[in-house]
Formats: sequence, structure tokens, C-alpha cells
Amino acid sequence: MRLAELKAERQKYNVNDLGYYNGGVPRKHRGAVRGDSENTAGYFHTPMLHNFKHYNHPDSFRVTSDDKVKFNHWMSTDEADF
Repeated sequence: MRLAELKAERQKYNVNDLGYYNGGVPRKHRGAVRGDSENTAGYFHTPMLHNFKHYNHPDSFRVTSDDKVKFNHWMSTDEADF
């Protein structure tokens, strides 16, 4: 089920299975950007852009690997206080 969701998201943004934008038909006023892409062909579709577009709401915060590292550091520095 999750694989089908990911495939639909890739098709929505004209992204291949590796996460890079595909080429396609040029559109008016979009320059080198093709199809429904957010950037030119060959660029990586960053998860941060995707999260900003879909989950940019105060109640929906996505935890990234950077957040995990910062939280682990914070927990280890306060370990003596526990």
C-alpha cells in the first residue's frame, strides 16, 4: 500500500524511482522545467521541499534525521539530571 502511495507521489511531481526529476514536454512560462516537475530534469526531489508543500502546518511537523541527532544529543547532555 505504501509503495502505491509513493508511486503516485512520484508521478505527481514527474520524479523517477530514484527521486530525480524526469524530462518532458515544455510548458509556457516554466523555462527549463518540464511537465509537473518542481525543478529541471536531473535534479533531486528533496524531501524537505515535499514536506514544506504538503505538511507546512503548525500541527503537522515531520521529524527528520537531523532532528533525531539533535534530540539524542540533548538527551545525553541532560542524562545526569535524570
